[in-house]
Amino acid sequence: MHRAAFCVVVWTSVLGFAVACERGPDVHEVVGSEGSAGEGSPVQVPAPPLPDPRIAESGDHAEMIERARERLLEHAQLEPGMRVAEIGASRGWFVDRAALALGPAGVVYATDIDPAAVVALRELAGRVNPDRARVEVRACAHERDTGLSDVPDQSFDRMLMIDSLCFDGRSSRERDVAYLRELLRTLAPGGRLIHHMDCACEATPEAVTGLFEEAGFGAALELVELPQPPPGDPAWTCRSPTQRERHGVVLSFTAPG
Repeated sequence: MHRAAFCVVVWTSVLGFAVACERGPDVHEVVGSEGSAGEGSPVQVPAPPLPDPRIAESGDHAEMIERARERLLEHAQLEPGMRVAEIGASRGWFVDRAALALGPAGVVYATDIDPAAVVALRELAGRVNPDRARVEVRACAHERDTGLSDVPDQSFDRMLMIDSLCFDGRSSRERDVAYLRELLRTLAPGGRLIHHMDCACEATPEAVTGLFEEAGFGAALELVELPQPPPGDPAWTCRSPTQRERHGVVLSFTAPG
């Protein structure tokens, strides 16, 4: 087994997202893949960013969240032709932008357990844009279903897990480790998985790191500076010192090799 070091990425901001992948009905399907975007031919339409409930509507806060997300996307260092997966993609903010960054030679897999999110992601996947990567959408059957069981080994160069999974002990350690090993199986050698916990998730970076270590991940240290929320921002939900500290940490793990 590979023994993993972990990468702590310190953020000076709150992202304000919501958990998107921890609950939902028992479904498992493949949607939005080539030839399955819906009945008939897709219609050529503009592709503005999809509205996402994880962004607050107030001006200053929404602007801060947007800039924070953009910094995270920069941190992922996406390149044309890459293969990327987002675990818990919600309405597709990262998926939409990653598809544009990767270009037509790339591919983005988007997973979620929320039926409404799957519908929104399928809509995004059905948009015609010759300059964008193909988008594959997967619906998870349960909170520790990756939705990627049929994906070949070493398929992805990057994975994003942004405020969608909480490793707080509600699921058994054995189940969590097995879940992470299945994700690691699909990550190419040297590929990166970037994980940010929602501040409401009662787990420490050290405990989460232990799970990733046991699953076989490794990483390197990096630092990222993000914008601060406005003073007294009522939309900032991470109010306690522990929550603010938790929300200021991003863990970045790599596949050995």
